[in-house]
Amino acid sequence: MVVYDLHFDLVDPTMQSIEGNFAIDPRRPTGISGPQKVVNRFTKTFLTTKGSSALHRNAGTDFPSLLDGNISDPGDVEPDVIIYIEDVVEQMKEIDKESRWLSDDERIASAVLTQFNATGNNTFEIYITVTTVSGARVGVLLPFALSTNG
Repeated sequence: MVVYDLHFDLVDPTMQSIEGNFAIDPRRPTGISGPQKVVNRFTKTFLTTKGSSALHRNAGTDFPSLLDGNISDPGDVEPDVIIYIEDVVEQMKEIDKESRWLSDDERIASAVLTQFNATGNNTFEIYITVTTVSGARVGVLLPFALSTNG
């Protein structure tokens, strides 16, 4: 039995804000399965503030809070990003154990930071490679701008 997840897209870079880089396209909501489902689950968990999920109270990371923190150099974020990636993988593996509907294409095996670029004074890009239990590898790009308010 295939259980689909909703796909969300990177918002057009010219329309991005601190509040929203990713969204579900209301004009064409897309059901996904397979490796893309793993990537979406990974990304949603990475971007969810720890403790804010109604379904999985321990899901999420402190990454969203980090973005609002007092960061003067985006490069300082990289060590924390590595820790958050490892945390998400462990969280997903625990959730995967509970699901009998996920195929090996939809279960996470690993995720690693493959590149971190400070692209400007207050911007950076995170490149992550997510690998499924079946061996499929998918690249993830997460671009961010740090808040310059207060």
